[in-house]
Amino acid sequence: MSDSIKLSTGTLECPNAGDLAAFYAQITSGKVTFLHDSWATVKGPGGRIDFQSATGYTPPVWPDPASFHADAPGLRRR
Repeated sequence: MSDSIKLSTGTLECPNAGDLAAFYAQITSGKVTFLHDSWATVKGPGGRIDFQSATGYTPPVWPDPASFHADAPGLRRR
């Protein structure tokens, strides 16, 4: 028995799981293998990605001011 863990999938929250799954399937040459109102799965030769619809989803802002590190080389606050 192995004591290692292999990551088999990641899940992304989004406003519409089906739409984002279709986009990722297109750019990765994968295939949407599961589609429901709130969940979708894309499988490809290298693995799979799951998508979950989240009511009231707000996309992240980059860069996130809350995670800004003033001491990072070459970066400064504006």
